[in-house]
Amino acid sequence: MQKEKAIGGPMTHTGTVPQQSRGRQSHLFFWSLFGAFGAAMAALVLLRMLPLPEEVLQDPQRRWILGQLPSDEWVDLKLRHARSNQPYDIGLFGNSRILMVGADELGLNNRRVFNFAIGGQSVRQSIRLLEELHASGKAPAIALISMDHVELGLPGGPGVTPRPPLRWLTGAADVWIAWRREGLRSAIIQTINSGAAEGAGMAMTFNHVFLLSKLRALAGVAGPSMNFRADGSQEQVVPAGPVTLGPLPRRADTYPQLESDFARLAAIRDSGVSIVVYESPVAPSLGGAADRELSSNARDVRRRFHEACAQHRLVCHGPPVLADTPWFDRDHAPAAQLAMWLRPLIGPKI
Repeated sequence: MQKEKAIGGPMTHTGTVPQQSRGRQSHLFFWSLFGAFGAAMAALVLLRMLPLPEEVLQDPQRRWILGQLPSDEWVDLKLRHARSNQPYDIGLFGNSRILMVGADELGLNNRRVFNFAIGGQSVRQSIRLLEELHASGKAPAIALISMDHVELGLPGGPGVTPRPPLRWLTGAADVWIAWRREGLRSAIIQTINSGAAEGAGMAMTFNHVFLLSKLRALAGVAGPSMNFRADGSQEQVVPAGPVTLGPLPRRADTYPQLESDFARLAAIRDSGVSIVVYESPVAPSLGGAADRELSSNARDVRRRFHEACAQHRLVCHGPPVLADTPWFDRDHAPAAQLAMWLRPLIGPKI
């Protein structure tokens, strides 16, 4: 019996070896999987942060990627372009409502023009971008800023510049201004808008369609220019058939940071940069220029806009009525007509 027990003892001991081996294999598999996942995430983040070469802007066959860039990469590309060149004579700022105006439309052959507009962004991004250019010593001599028609104003988030964590600090300052001016509800809305913008930017890190396109662009793959031009503008495409112009929406946000934003604009002006701000037009058939046709929020923003301009002695203009040629978009003016209206605003400052 003792012999059998002795023999049985080692058998029981050796039976645990496969279990320990399986445990080590499970741990190894888990950590390998975790490491591979971490490496993949790091690669995606690095690809997202990797800057596109400036040649993308200069080479017509590589400009196709510009139509797929998220706003922060658009800003980065235009900023790097400006920093690697002498300051421009004229800089156009805004969003898609001025993006179609370039050197060709303005016809100022003796002046260097660059369009710094970023599609889908509000006037707040234009002011941030001008601040970054000014801090780099690359602000244009004349900055022409398109502010959305007051009924169309985009939610006043902090924009996509500067990069985190400084952008998060400016976002926190925006929330504080909203709280002090309009109370807790406005501060909560500001926080939600800023969070949504950050979330949308982060989502692009995992957007396989965009990332594959970026890889192709980095590899120098050629394609159609998508009407983008070397001066930062995008040539306007006129639709072939008839268009129906929809009604204007009613403004939801109140732009609580307007006064502080325009005080910062005045500081840049005081350093020697000529600044002109105008409210973008809408199709004449829609009206919307007269105060009586506006929502209460839009009316209030317009009033504060003119008050801030007067207080800081900024050159500001209300929305022009451009009725010489037919409109084919509710709130994007015909490029040639808008440029014709803008030219005299620039002329006295050249």
